[in-house]
Amino acid sequence: MSWKENLQLSDLACDQPIEVTCRVCGHGRHEWPEQLLKENDWHYLYLDELEAKFTCARKGCHGTVRLSLTTLQDTQAFVGGMA
Repeated sequence: MSWKENLQLSDLACDQPIEVTCRVCGHGRHEWPEQLLKENDWHYLYLDELEAKFTCARKGCHGTVRLSLTTLQDTQAFVGGMA
């Protein structure tokens, strides 16, 4: 069981970007849950089902895609140490 089967689109924060990457050509784009929920009736759609609905946006490709969650926050290095 994948994490995509446990998480619904409506569970994500509105500002949580979803990275959509083509498995064929590697083209990537970002989708936003708020926009997807406004444009479609996908409130109860799991992310694995969403992944199956999407295809590559590049002209002429239409390949299958992989979804991943990304963050817009800066990452910080570990500053703790061993005592």
